[in-house]
Amino acid sequence: MIARAGPIAAATGAGAGDETEGNAHMRVLMVIGIVLVLAGTYVLVHGITYTTQRSVLQLGEFEASFQEERSVPTWLGLAAVAGGVGLVVTSLRRPPRRTA
Repeated sequence: MIARAGPIAAATGAGAGDETEGNAHMRVLMVIGIVLVLAGTYVLVHGITYTTQRSVLQLGEFEASFQEERSVPTWLGLAAVAGGVGLVVTSLRRPPRRTA
């Protein structure tokens, strides 16, 4: 009797041996790294802003609040780019061959 892997196992490479699982892991690291590089570059070039609303005073049903526009710090963009580059470089490295 031959055991067959399901479509999900076949698509992810599960059950095909350590080498295939390692390659799939490296591809996932590369995709995450590329996404981090793109997101960090977007933060550095365009910036990302968001609005927060803060309540200053509340007396009964009366509430005084203000909206504050904030931006994502540039150091976070730099960290994302650096981390993404690190993941891409790590995913491109070949693991050492095992000797039996």
